[in-house]
Amino acid sequence: MSDFLMRPLREEDREKAIEIFHASFGDGEAFVRELFSLPEFLKNGWGCETDGELCSCMFAFHGLATGGKKISYLYALCTHPRFRGRGMGAALTAYCTKKAQESGAEGVFLSAAGEGLLKWYSSTMDALPFAPFATEEYSPAPTKEKPLAISPWEYMLLRRGEWYLPSALILAQDCIHRHFGGAFLRLGEDCLCAEKTSEGILIREVCSENEETILSAAAAYFGAEKLFVLRKNPEGFPLLSLGSGAMLLSSVSAPMPFTLS
Repeated sequence: MSDFLMRPLREEDREKAIEIFHASFGDGEAFVRELFSLPEFLKNGWGCETDGELCSCMFAFHGLATGGKKISYLYALCTHPRFRGRGMGAALTAYCTKKAQESGAEGVFLSAAGEGLLKWYSSTMDALPFAPFATEEYSPAPTKEKPLAISPWEYMLLRRGEWYLPSALILAQDCIHRHFGGAFLRLGEDCLCAEKTSEGILIREVCSENEETILSAAAAYFGAEKLFVLRKNPEGFPLLSLGSGAMLLSSVSAPMPFTLS
């Protein structure tokens, strides 16, 4: 891996990083450009280059906290198709995990946008004790309650729970809502984050002491007969995430799976 250079993304990398992201995920260009225009998004990016060319990117959000523990969230690993199969993605993931550990994080989250990437993370990073999150199918009861769609800023003020989340994550989720569907919903003092996916309505986070009421209201809001609710993993950690797939949790106290030069 001596020919791989890991470094923070810079402003001059913006267009190349957008090209890599778009080529990897196939999301519309308007969405990708808006995502990269969000405050702090590019500043949280790391890249892998070889022979002076940026080939792979990943975004690391540090400073999340739950239950007194610091957590880092690694998002959107993407390698340009021309450079896949050379170990860049694995090296960059390991590097970002190492950086998370150096920042004082006690855990790292990864969000996989599909089953293929989920398997790749699990097999490539098998030296780390990953645990997948569960998605529970929920059939709501009929209700006449009507939730309100609220802004990401109101959601940040209203949400309760043990998690502290950086505004960059909430704003990125709002960008996903605008382009692909979904909403931050409020019912009284309760709220939730819902996203439209190919499988249906995915509830990413519920901040309520009476989940049944607000989940039923959300189903009525979207006209959905069922919901998919992201639940805590076996170690008890929830997370508002980006991406439409499953998530993985790792303790960063385990030995690193790669030696980086």
